[in-house]
Amino acid sequence: MRRRELPEIVVEYVVVDGPEGDRLAMRQGEAIREVLAWLHMHHRYEERNREPEGSADSPPHPSGPGA
Repeated sequence: MRRRELPEIVVEYVVVDGPEGDRLAMRQGEAIREVLAWLHMHHRYEERNREPEGSADSPPHPSGPGA
């Protein structure tokens, strides 16, 4: 199985006040909501498509029998 590469993360700090700051805060809030929704759906997809424990390709769970 090929391991996924970690995503590149870019952080920018911008300090803006007044009406422009309000617009920026709204855009940032929308972007954060979109990312959180994507992460939630992706996590649910991974959970649904994960192979059951004990299959030939998956290692035993650390809290499973014999732990």
